[in-house]
Amino acid sequence: MLIRMPDRSMIKLGEDTRLVIEQMEMSLRDAAGRSDLKAGLSLITGVFRYATDYTSKALGHGREVNLRMATATVGIRGTDFWSMTDADHDAVCVFEGKVDVLREGKDTISLTKPGAFWVVFTGQPEKPAGQASPDQLAKFIDQADMQPGRGVLVSGGRWRVVAGVAASATQAAELRDRLRTAGYPAVAVTRQARHEVRINELATKEDAEHVLARLSSGERLLLPSSRVAMSAD
Repeated sequence: MLIRMPDRSMIKLGEDTRLVIEQMEMSLRDAAGRSDLKAGLSLITGVFRYATDYTSKALGHGREVNLRMATATVGIRGTDFWSMTDADHDAVCVFEGKVDVLREGKDTISLTKPGAFWVVFTGQPEKPAGQASPDQLAKFIDQADMQPGRGVLVSGGRWRVVAGVAASATQAAELRDRLRTAGYPAVAVTRQARHEVRINELATKEDAEHVLARLSSGERLLLPSSRVAMSAD
C-alpha cells in the first residue's frame, strides 16, 4: 500500500502489514504556506517505509512523526527509512536523513548514515547498531515497493477479478467475507438477480490475472465462474 501524507511525504506498507494511525494533525505555520505535520503511528506487524517528498522539503514543511513498534519508538523528523516488526524482532534502517530509536529506560540510538541498521531479537540481548549490506538494502526496498503486474490496485483502476457468480445474495456475502478475511477488498454486487463477488480497481490486466492465479491456489476463495474482466464488462 502507498499512502500520501498531507505534507506530500509517503508511507509504503508491505504485504500482511497492520498499521494503526493513532494521531494525524496538520497545521499552517505561516502566511508563506509552510505547514507542520504531527502524527502518531503504530506498526503492529509487517513492513513500513517512510519517505519525504522533495517538494515538501523545498517548501519547508515540518513534521513530527513517531512510529511505535513492539520494543521501540522511531522518531521521524524528515528522512527516508525502512522498518519492520514481527514476533521475532524489530528492525530499522535509514536510507537518507536521520531517525532516533527510543526504548524505555535505555539511551536513544540515532541512525544518521545511509544504510545504518538497528535490530533487536525477541529474548536476546540488544546489539549495537551496524551497517546493512547492499543485499540487505535491496531486500528492504523490495519488501515495501509495489511490483507491477503482481496485484496492484489503484484508484480508478479499470480491471477487476470476478471471484464468482453466486446463486444467492447470502452465498455472495459469504464468499465476500472469506475474501476479506484473506486480505482482499472484495465487494458483493447484485444486479438483475445476478450476484457477483468482485475485487475492483486493479491497475492492469496482468495485475488482475495475478490476483486470480493466487486465489485459484487457495481454498474456497473462488467459484467456478471466476474470471478477469474490465470494469465496463
